[in-house]
Amino acid sequence: MRPQKTESVGARCLPVWEEGVGSSYATNRPDQGRFNRGLLPMPVAVLARVGIKLGPANRAGYCLVKCPLHKNGKERHASLSIHQVNGNFRCFACGARGGDVLTLWMQYTGKPFKQAAKELGAWKLQP
Repeated sequence: MRPQKTESVGARCLPVWEEGVGSSYATNRPDQGRFNRGLLPMPVAVLARVGIKLGPANRAGYCLVKCPLHKNGKERHASLSIHQVNGNFRCFACGARGGDVLTLWMQYTGKPFKQAAKELGAWKLQP
């Protein structure tokens, strides 16, 4: 479907759709929603679901915990470094890494992005 006209915003031209002609394909889908990164829980809450408590953080804000992604979280030494605010993480034993707690939850549960985002409360339905 083609836009009927364009509207200039700054240096870009954005398409403007006429109402009723070529409307968005997702207007009447009941499962239509959007991911909102601001609604992701803190890493402390996600690790509590797994049964792991965060220890003291270093100056940069990273904590070392036992990795829940390998050996069922029953390793002897902490190998997962996770930022207590941002949630980015890296395991020095199994090599798992990610940029937020959603990625950690997806790897832990094996669920796809949308389902994991819904479980963590970061997927909101459009009105």
